[in-house]
Amino acid sequence: MKSQKFLIFLCIFFGSAGFCKFGFVSTGARPIGIGGAVCGMAEPTAMLVNPACLSFGTRSQMTYSYATDKEKGDWWTTVYPDVKNGVAAISFVKRGDEKMVYFSYGRRGKGKASYGMNLKFVKSKEEEGIGIDSGLLFSPKKRINLGFSVVNLLSSKVSDISQDKAFILGVSFKRSERTTLSAQFNHQGKENAGFFGVEFIRGDETIRLGVEDSAITLGLGGELFGLDIDWAVVRNCHLFSCNYLPK
Repeated sequence: MKSQKFLIFLCIFFGSAGFCKFGFVSTGARPIGIGGAVCGMAEPTAMLVNPACLSFGTRSQMTYSYATDKEKGDWWTTVYPDVKNGVAAISFVKRGDEKMVYFSYGRRGKGKASYGMNLKFVKSKEEEGIGIDSGLLFSPKKRINLGFSVVNLLSSKVSDISQDKAFILGVSFKRSERTTLSAQFNHQGKENAGFFGVEFIRGDETIRLGVEDSAITLGLGGELFGLDIDWAVVRNCHLFSCNYLPK
């Protein structure tokens, strides 16, 4: 209990501080809680960063994420397993005055590799655009995953998808059944950024800590009324996610 109170204090303290940004669409409270370092994680909700991660979705699920900072974006996604020997998803994102629709597909290849792709449509008040992201995920050992993705591999000209290509490298290490470490490096144009995170599972509760491009991130997760509920804070933004997995 004392550790949880201390964690909440840290969330409030660091959540009020301002830091620089490295702009990508938010992927929900759980990924943000671990610093956004999800490119190398076998986690379906990381699909907007690395679509190959979607290949690890084994069940249908629906996720809604709300962010107090509208530049982070509100997000709704539905995952469909067993589609053409892979996993498909459709996501709706509203960020600022932009509305985005993602069609994602991930599939496990032969051996230890997985691959995936996002087809995204973006509409703002003045323009419309289309873009494609691609990703790979490799599992050389049981507890280690390596990820690589290219965001904006092909794009037209609405803000987010008109930016330079972003090259993302990620790695995750499952130290035990209760502890996962992750790291990620982004390169876009002349900008570089590092992301790091750790996730601790304690019974039905999860505690997360990370660094998102020099900003401290913190998060909590648990189960309520049969739903997976997650909360995270980064800079001045709080994120809340609700995940439903039909039985």
